[in-house]
Amino acid sequence: MDGPRTVTMRPAIPVSLFAIPVGILGLAGAWNVGVRIWKLPSFVVAALEISGAVTWLTLVLLYAYKWYWHRTAALHEAQDPVNPRSYRWD
Repeated sequence: MDGPRTVTMRPAIPVSLFAIPVGILGLAGAWNVGVRIWKLPSFVVAALEISGAVTWLTLVLLYAYKWYWHRTAALHEAQDPVNPRSYRWD
C-alpha cells in the first residue's frame, strides 16, 4: 500500500470558453430575426439571452478565481493562449 496521495486541482477555465456565451447570444440574435421574419416563438429569444448571460457571468467568476488563485497559469495563458500544454500549474 502506497502512502497518501496528493491531489492538485488545476484551473480548467481557458479563456477560449468565453466563445460559448458569445455563440449563445449570437443564436439569440439570429432567433430574434427569425421572430420578425418567420414568426418564430419569441420566448426562445429571452431564454437564450438569459442562458448566455448566466453562462458569461459564471465564466467571469471562474476566470477571476483562476487569476486570483492560479496567477502563474493565467499569465502563461495570456502570453500563449494557443498552446495550453506549455502551462505550469502552481
